[in-house]
Amino acid sequence: MSKQHIIRYNGKNGYLSQVIESEDFIPVRAADAGFFESFVKAGDEIKKGQVLARIHDPHLGTVRSTLCAPVHGTVAFVHDEAMTYEHTAVLKLIREER
Repeated sequence: MSKQHIIRYNGKNGYLSQVIESEDFIPVRAADAGFFESFVKAGDEIKKGQVLARIHDPHLGTVRSTLCAPVHGTVAFVHDEAMTYEHTAVLKLIREER
């Protein structure tokens, strides 16, 4: 209401809300099963090609796969379990509007 000059208020502007539909999320799936190590958290801004997470072999501890960002955007969801299965959506991204 302050922006519309209905009231006088000198507070923080806040955020403009936006409706995100389920089809707008871009899933990043684990290529292998194993220990999940994330390098990002929900709300982080990411760039295309940035390393987001790694999947480690549970027996050897070696890196089985590295998950990179397919687009510029924001992280909306991060898998919160230590282990993941193959083809599980471990991250969900929202594409940056240009």
